[in-house]
Amino acid sequence: MDVDSLTPKLFQLNAIFTTSEAKTVGLSKYYLNKLVAAGEVARFGTGRAGVQLWSNEIYSDDDFLAIQLRYPKAVISGQTALSWWHLIDRQFTYLDLTVPRGYRIPTEFERHIVSIHHVDERYYPIGLTGQRRIVVH
Repeated sequence: MDVDSLTPKLFQLNAIFTTSEAKTVGLSKYYLNKLVAAGEVARFGTGRAGVQLWSNEIYSDDDFLAIQLRYPKAVISGQTALSWWHLIDRQFTYLDLTVPRGYRIPTEFERHIVSIHHVDERYYPIGLTGQRRIVVH
């Protein structure tokens, strides 16, 4: 298979995806490496439990989705969430993340000022919308 025939399969994936998600649309690791060599896909990093993350950079560069994939219990909250839901009329100035107490997450990110809030496990699910992943096509 040539790279041009593999590219349409990328539209079926999120902007950032795992190797197992790529396999579900017919892209093995071999073909992902061919797409990397052609500049269509980039290795993005490693998620939880050593899962390889890939970026469909041509179509989207979504840092928030990357944070969500790397730290699945991190919930975008506070001023950031209010801005996303159009409940306030100003742009957020920093990224608010809420995690359960004891969940380890770094405090430094490349492009964002991040404020991390730790809450008790029993309060953590309050306000979750169920929309944990954003699908970008």
